[in-house]
Amino acid sequence: MKRIAILLSVLLVCGCTAPAATASGIDGKYVYAPEGGSGIYGEYVIDTKAGTMTVNEVNIFGTPYRNDAALVETITQNGDEWTSEKGMVFSEGADGSLDVNHGVATLQRVIEPQVQEDTEVKQNPIATITMADGKTMTLELFPAIAPITVANFVTLANSGFYDGLKFHRIYSGFMIQGGCPKGDGTGDPGYSIRGEFAANGFVQNNISHTRGVISMARSRSYNSAGSQFFIMHADSPFLNAQYAAFGMLTDGFDTLDAIAATPVTTNLYGEKSVPLEDVVIASVRVETFGVDYSSFEKLQ
Repeated sequence: MKRIAILLSVLLVCGCTAPAATASGIDGKYVYAPEGGSGIYGEYVIDTKAGTMTVNEVNIFGTPYRNDAALVETITQNGDEWTSEKGMVFSEGADGSLDVNHGVATLQRVIEPQVQEDTEVKQNPIATITMADGKTMTLELFPAIAPITVANFVTLANSGFYDGLKFHRIYSGFMIQGGCPKGDGTGDPGYSIRGEFAANGFVQNNISHTRGVISMARSRSYNSAGSQFFIMHADSPFLNAQYAAFGMLTDGFDTLDAIAATPVTTNLYGEKSVPLEDVVIASVRVETFGVDYSSFEKLQ
């Protein structure tokens, strides 16, 4: 119980989104996924009707914070506030967030994966990136994990959006980034999509940023990804839960390594990642095996 009190006491930072209490008494299910990729990841369920707070402190990337997994702490309701055994005060914030000791806790609501009515097993889409020199990279995409992200990439790719664009940012030992229509990292397709990663409340995405994983680039805004993507050249776990990974390289690691070996110079921010020669994408096409991915939410 002591660790819960300590943990909750450090969560007094802004940025939480949580629902108001419902008639069932369940105030919400949340995940603690702080920016920066460090800290404890876990699920929190506060049941105001039963008067209990359940904390399931399990790292969503597979490493348990401790072996007993779940603890239950009794909370006492007093009007619109609930006090835990350790004296932590919970109340509904004015903006619908969860207010803990008059500070907003980063307990982000869990979005449960939707159960598909169609139980037919469908083959994951396969993307082929063909470079101007004829070399290719093949990737398997995972729509069950990041449905909007995959649908967006498939739609852009099969419309020819990526044809003739280039990998404008190449950082050997980290990643290669492309998909910018302006070629400098500032372009987008005219819209953005929701960020499907844990720090944005989308905890079903548990793909780690290991070598060969493809993920969406974004600005500081969680919901700012559009067309730019990056492929990991090396494992980079600090990106986990912060960016929407959505697929994995299955073939063409030699092509990935060749692109990563491109001579580069320093950009305006001091990062040595600007290619001295254009690394052009001839085309990106995705085999969807008959599945239509054209319908997905676009943000303006």
